[in-house]
Amino acid sequence: MVDYGFESCAWKFTFGSNYVRVSTDIKRSECYFEDGVFADGKYFIDSAEIPTHYYEQDGTKQSFKELLNELN
Repeated sequence: MVDYGFESCAWKFTFGSNYVRVSTDIKRSECYFEDGVFADGKYFIDSAEIPTHYYEQDGTKQSFKELLNELN
């Protein structure tokens, strides 16, 4: 189990053999991202491969490597 948080928000991450469960700390519960979106849930791991990219909401493929280059 791992706890992570800041100011008015805290999450607890519980790891299983093929999943991670994310739950919001009730005492510090302002953990929404935008438009009432919360991270709470059980997320199953379908691959041990390290991802190289992700997709934006509009379907555009983005590279993590390019993102890191932009940040540095």
